[in-house]
Amino acid sequence: MDFEKAKAAAIKILGKDAKFPKLPGNLSKDQAALTKAGSEAAAVRDEFEKKILSVKQALDQVINTEEAYIDVFDGTDFDLDPKDAKQKKQIDEATKVLTAPLDDDLKQLEKAKAVMEQIFKQIAAIARALDAG
Repeated sequence: MDFEKAKAAAIKILGKDAKFPKLPGNLSKDQAALTKAGSEAAAVRDEFEKKILSVKQALDQVINTEEAYIDVFDGTDFDLDPKDAKQKKQIDEATKVLTAPLDDDLKQLEKAKAVMEQIFKQIAAIARALDAG
């Protein structure tokens, strides 16, 4: 039973001689404002969750692409002869030059990925808590 129904029932019980006390504020208006604010917050939360998921997916794609580049460079001889010592050295140096910045970037991206995963978990926990309430 909502409060307005309870109030009407109480007034009926008290009878016409009773004086119902003046109540501070407007509960119906406050409840409506809460419902509206909650709906707006849920919409923003849902949009934020989508944006974070989009960032996480883009981050995963960058990581996958960088790892694929490393695999390509680690597996190519650049059409040189790896049995020739000089050419083997060129292959190794070029591979190192190409993969080193990717390796460094991957280390940073893995840290960012861990942060994004934690953010995503927190958003999901907030969503569950708000939806349960």
